This record gives sequence, structure tokens and C-alpha cells, in this order.
Amino acid sequence: MSKFVSRFSKIVQEQFPELNKARLLVAVSGGIDSMVLTDLLLATNFSIGIVHCNFLLRGVESDEDEQFVRTFAETQRIPFFSTRFDTKSFATNAKISTQEAARILRYHYFEEIRTQQAFEFILTAHHLNDSIETVLFHLTRGTGIDGLLGIPKRNGRILRPLLSFSKEEILEYAAVRNLSWREDASNAKTDYTRNKIRHELLPIFKSLNPSFEASFHSSILAWEQTQSLATDAAAAVLSQVVQDSNGCKKLYIPELLKFPNYQAYLQFWLADFGFHAWNDIYNLPFGETGKHVFSEDYVLTKDRDFLLLSLKKEEPPIHVEIKTIPFAWTEPIAFSGTYVESYQKSTRTEIYVDSDMISGNLNLRNYVQTDKFAPEGMSAGTKSVGKFLRDEKVSLEYRKKALVLCDSEQVIWVVGYRANRNYLATTQTKSILKFTLYS
Repeated sequence: MSKFVSRFSKIVQEQFPELNKARLLVAVSGGIDSMVLTDLLLATNFSIGIVHCNFLLRGVESDEDEQFVRTFAETQRIPFFSTRFDTKSFATNAKISTQEAARILRYHYFEEIRTQQAFEFILTAHHLNDSIETVLFHLTRGTGIDGLLGIPKRNGRILRPLLSFSKEEILEYAAVRNLSWREDASNAKTDYTRNKIRHELLPIFKSLNPSFEASFHSSILAWEQTQSLATDAAAAVLSQVVQDSNGCKKLYIPELLKFPNYQAYLQFWLADFGFHAWNDIYNLPFGETGKHVFSEDYVLTKDRDFLLLSLKKEEPPIHVEIKTIPFAWTEPIAFSGTYVESYQKSTRTEIYVDSDMISGNLNLRNYVQTDKFAPEGMSAGTKSVGKFLRDEKVSLEYRKKALVLCDSEQVIWVVGYRANRNYLATTQTKSILKFTLYS
């Protein structure tokens, strides 16, 4: 066994132990990197299948790549899976670059085959130089520490066992093994930023330091350690200022702002929830109550001294007609209504009303902005339900869920908070209705 194969085997055992005895789907373009990875896996006796995508971008060359990989797989008696994509049309319709379109299409297809054919993992042949190019690419656009870590070794079921090997080492191995592969002529062009980095920028670094790849790899490992420390520190801080509450997460703003680098903690907390409008998020602690920042699936809301993180999907609205009395519900809330002989002072969870004051049908529903009522305890006039809830210091998350009991004309009760004084039973009341909210 050569030193290269021994090193590869050691890396797999130490960094990817889950690959042992697993069925592996290898992404093979036909280029030198994927052919070397396939050869290494065969040399170390892994059970593999090969998957190939023809993106129809280089005419006959794309077809020849596909045939080359197919023939190799058949010769080695390796299960082979391939597909063709109209990549340019997909990119045009999705309004994205051709490179991004190809990336989306291939990984979707890889996962489809992995699932259908019962492979445990997908392996790609990204190597150290690819990772270095990725870091430099991120630097051209601006990045934080995450962008300095290069290509991850793991991304779900996708694993990359060649990230410790340089392109030069891969070329040497292929020469020693007398491997065949296909050359993609487009890789030599400098039309794309990544190719410019590869062909123009990296040679300059290499001239300054012949061991540039090894030095850069050491830097990536050091940055990974730095990120690990930062992650532990951020998690410790956030455990003090974030709490779970009623299906959402609440961050206490005054405690967060004690840290001068509060923006970093916000980004750490929210990075996995799909947020991108970081400047808006950094300003949100100082914004007005009710301001929002959205990601695709989540909403971050300012509510007085808190930032509330919750799913953007709203709960289905509640609107139930009360057709008969007495009634007793457990859904959508635990709620009952019945006729009684006498009344008591109303509370937050129990009210007594004059049934003769009720006009039309009774309904239990979510409140709307136009709802008004005459709160018990307010001597004259009316107040909007929304303003009443704000004045009562009801948090935004609970205001969104507030329900009202109403007839065809007015709100009778802001359920769980306050009754309309005009409906309350008095000594003159002949027919008394009691409504109860159960906690």
C-alpha cells in the first residue's frame, strides 16, 4: 500500500469512521479529482456506486465525459447512475448563474439517487486547493470567520475525504497510478472569479511560499479552533439572555446590550434560521415595539425589552359561532357558557352578562384592528381592543392570539382580560349568562 493510500485510509478512519461498511455514492465527473477519489476507494475496498451529471454545457465534450465515466464503471463493475440537465434553461428560468444552477441540479440528483438506491453517503472529490479558493473567493466579497473555514468536510450526508490533499499531490498520485481522466477545457478559462483565483492569484502566493497550500491548511485548522472557542463563548452568553416561551424564543435586550459586540451574538444566534438582513437585525433592539425582520420561515420581532423569534407561519384563525347555550368546549379553547340565577363580580376568567343586551349571534374569534369596546372600570367612552391590550402591557406574542366574545354589534369580552361594562349583569337583569375561560 502506497504512502498516499495509507494516508487516505488513516484520514477516513480518524475523520470519517461512519464510512466503514457503508454503501457510498461517489460523484464522478470524469476529471482527475473524482477519478483519484474513486481509485482510492477501490484500493481501500469500499462498496461504491458512481453518479454522473451531464449538464449539456460543452456539446460533444459533455457527452464524451458521460461515456468515459459509464465505460469506466462498467469495466470496474460498479453500479452507475447518470442524468442529463438542460442547465441553461433552468438557470434562465430561475434567474441564477449557470454555475449555481448546475450546483443545485447535481446535489438534488445525488440525493435522489442516494435515497432511491439505499446509499448511506455521497462523496465528492473536493480537495485542499478547492477549499483555499473558496476562502479567497469569500474574502473578495467580505466574510466573517465562517467564510475562512473553506469547504466543510461534512454537509449532512455529503462527505469530502480529500480536503487534506493538495492538487499537486492528486496529480502525482494519478501519474504514479497511471490513471486516465477527462480534461474540462472550461477550467482553463478565467471568465469566472474562481478560475481567476486558481490561475492568476494562487501562483503568486505559491511563488512567495512554495509550501503555501500546507501553510494555508494549517491556518484553516487554526481558524476552526478559533470558531469552536467563539461558538462555546457565544452559547454561554446566549444561555443567559435567551429563553423559551410559549412556542417562541425570547432574547432579553438589556442583558444583550451589556456586551459591546452584541451584533456577533445576534448573528451567532440567528445564523441557522435563514436571516440575511443583518443591519436591520442589529438595529432592531433599538427599534419600536412591533418592528419585524423576516427570513423565509421565521420572524424576529421587537416587543418592548425582548426580541421574539418565532415561525412565520401563522396559526389558523379562530372564528366559532355559538349556536346553543349551555355549551362547554375544549377546542379551540377550554370555554363554557350557561344560564345562572345570580351574578358575581367579573374576573379575567369569568364574566356575567345580561342576555337581553345581546344582539344577534354570539361568536368567539380573533380580534381585529377595528374592534372597540367599553372596558369595565373605564367610566365613559370606548377603547380599541388593540390599544387596551397594549395599555395592559400584553406582549405582542399574546396580543396576536387574543380572542373576543362578541355579538353582531360589539365586543362583549376580551377573553381572559376584560368585559364590556355595557353588557354586565346588574340588579335589574332578568336573564344572566355566565361565561368561563378555563386555564
